[in-house]
Amino acid sequence: MSRLLFLTILGVGLSVRAVAQGASGAPTASRGQDTSAQQAVRQAERDRRDAMLHGDAQALGRLLADDYVGTGAHGKVRSKAQVLAEYSSGAVKYESISEDDVVVRVYGSAAVVTGRTRSKGKEGGKNVEAEHRFTRVWVQGPGRWLLVASHSSPVAAR
Repeated sequence: MSRLLFLTILGVGLSVRAVAQGASGAPTASRGQDTSAQQAVRQAERDRRDAMLHGDAQALGRLLADDYVGTGAHGKVRSKAQVLAEYSSGAVKYESISEDDVVVRVYGSAAVVTGRTRSKGKEGGKNVEAEHRFTRVWVQGPGRWLLVASHSSPVAAR
């Protein structure tokens, strides 16, 4: 009887722990294998990078939430309308964008993406070559993921 009681208590304890972890917003997958949500966010990240490389404001507009806020590496804050205007006018044009150390964490219908990016191009007529760390926040909208916020910081000198 005491063994049955012990197993019941152990089972309840493990169940409570699993529910508590799920409620805490813990990531939904390990780093070793992407969930379908992580794969969808990674695809949205690729689509964003491609739109930026091709100066495709329309494609970029489909990826940004209407209330998107982006904070650039030097503290400049831009709305969706401001970002799209820069791409539509050609004020921002990238030759290359590469990313590494990218980690996607999904928390229900939100995802946080962190990593490092290297870019080369022109911004406001000036040549720009930079390396930054970034954080981007995506939310699941109707049938697609939308970028709601991004932040970039220069990589610290070594």
